[in-house]
Amino acid sequence: MSLKSYIEFIGGVCRNPKQFSTLAPTGRYLSTKLLRHSNINHSKNILELGCGSGAITKEIVTTMPTGSHYWGIEFDTKLTAFLQKKYPQHHFKSGSAANITKLFPQTKFDTIISSLPWTMFDHKTKKKVLHEINSSLNKEGHFLLFITKHVDKTQSANELKDLIKALNLKLQKVESIWLNLPPANIYLVTKGL
Repeated sequence: MSLKSYIEFIGGVCRNPKQFSTLAPTGRYLSTKLLRHSNINHSKNILELGCGSGAITKEIVTTMPTGSHYWGIEFDTKLTAFLQKKYPQHHFKSGSAANITKLFPQTKFDTIISSLPWTMFDHKTKKKVLHEINSSLNKEGHFLLFITKHVDKTQSANELKDLIKALNLKLQKVESIWLNLPPANIYLVTKGL
């Protein structure tokens, strides 16, 4: 990660501390592992939620197939502008993941990757965002998220997992990543077929 990206990330943390679950951007190792568990190589439409300063974005745009389309949603308007300038050929929207279908009304996604601070959301927000993801994900699409290990067994994390299952989505822990600060668990969510 470049120094400029790191400075932009820290600026985002300072402006909106409740929108970030860590004080460090996602590490490259976690970013790479997230994509290995996705169907990105067969994805036409890819959505990233909570782009931050672009740690995962960089891996997505260098891995996605030619002809695929990338969109990112970031709550912090300055980070959104930073990313749009850094990746002008891709599309970023400043807003909430609770508004996916409003931001992209005609688009279904093959892959959705989330860096959202799930355990910091209240029940209502989790439920709304998950409903939006479910409505926006193609029938055979993949939704990937990670939860940092120090909060993965909390009531809030368990509530998230229960909400995912209540939508008849299949939740599978696919890998633990210890080489990230902080360490994290990767989860793959798919629609029940």
